[in-house]
Amino acid sequence: MRIRKRLTLKEFHRNEDSYGLANSYFFSLTIDWISSIFSAASSREPHLSKIEDSIAEIKEEQRKLSKNMEDIATSTKMGVKDIKKLHVVHTKRFRALDKEMRGLKHQVNNIILVASNVIHNTVDEFTTISVDLHAFCEIIS
Repeated sequence: MRIRKRLTLKEFHRNEDSYGLANSYFFSLTIDWISSIFSAASSREPHLSKIEDSIAEIKEEQRKLSKNMEDIATSTKMGVKDIKKLHVVHTKRFRALDKEMRGLKHQVNNIILVASNVIHNTVDEFTTISVDLHAFCEIIS
């Protein structure tokens, strides 16, 4: 297998006799290939500039989104702190309200018990007076 070697112009002149026609063909192919690369590159420049512009726009959009994400994260952290504060305050308030409600419940139960006793005693007294009144009426008649 024969390995091709790229030649500079100096080497080409130096080795022209040993390689002969094959070298000149290879050299012209190399020059054609290099010129085609440069012409292709120049024809791709507008395309490359569009890609570079797109990359720049994407980077700018990424920077904006990153800033928005940082803002959202900061707002979320502040919101969580506020919720924790409210939770502590409301927990204290609800404990106080719960204590007051239990106290009111005991008061209402006591009032119901007293009212029940008063009604029971009133019925007993009414029954006793009714029996006494009935006995008095019989004595008079």
